[in-house]
Amino acid sequence: MNREITRRGKAGLPAEVSTEIRQLTTSPAIYLKTLPSEGVADHRPPGAVTLSHLRRTLDRSRQIYYLELLIAEVNDFFNVKGKMGVNQMRLTAELILDNLNFHDLSLGNIKACFRQRMMSEKLYDRLDGNIIIGWLREFKSEMSDWCETVSEGMDQIRQRKETQGNVGCITHAVYMSMLESRANDGDREAAGILEAYRRRAAIPSPEETRRKDLGFFVFNQQYKKSQGYYDKDKTETKQ
Repeated sequence: MNREITRRGKAGLPAEVSTEIRQLTTSPAIYLKTLPSEGVADHRPPGAVTLSHLRRTLDRSRQIYYLELLIAEVNDFFNVKGKMGVNQMRLTAELILDNLNFHDLSLGNIKACFRQRMMSEKLYDRLDGNIIIGWLREFKSEMSDWCETVSEGMDQIRQRKETQGNVGCITHAVYMSMLESRANDGDREAAGILEAYRRRAAIPSPEETRRKDLGFFVFNQQYKKSQGYYDKDKTETKQ
């Protein structure tokens, strides 16, 4: 396997990516467990392994297996009646791999998407492939929006630097710091960009949190009613 990766790496894969894939194939469970999440606004590491890299480098069964490990973590996390079975997780992994729109997602992106949903979602009765693929679609859309926002902001800063006679590149961290400073000084444009970032970084608003809490409360009440909880309470009261 490692000889195959090395040979294919010479055909176009960056050395950092080839190294990461060798580590992935050596110990998949440990690698994915310790893999840093790569969120919408995070800088992509030079060795980030994308689905495109997996498709070019590994056989189909291994590609599916590594995605299944990430999906299985989500399946184990949510305490719902309708958990995903082995065949359903495998089919979901295949659909993700076959979706051209997902090929530029890294394993770190997928992990970040799933971890964000673990933090914010309240599933009531089921988890299935449609839900997981929908999460990835939304994550990809947020990535596109964020890249467009950053690109527009960077263009504005470059134009200002050119006007001032100081042309050069800046890092994402410097850019965010400049936005914070401008927003604190009352710059509405900078404040708007920051607000867009916070929305696209999957940070739930108080309104969204309240809505989900209300939805869970309604579901919980209906579930208890269907199980006869309230009838039991009435019987105990009469006694």
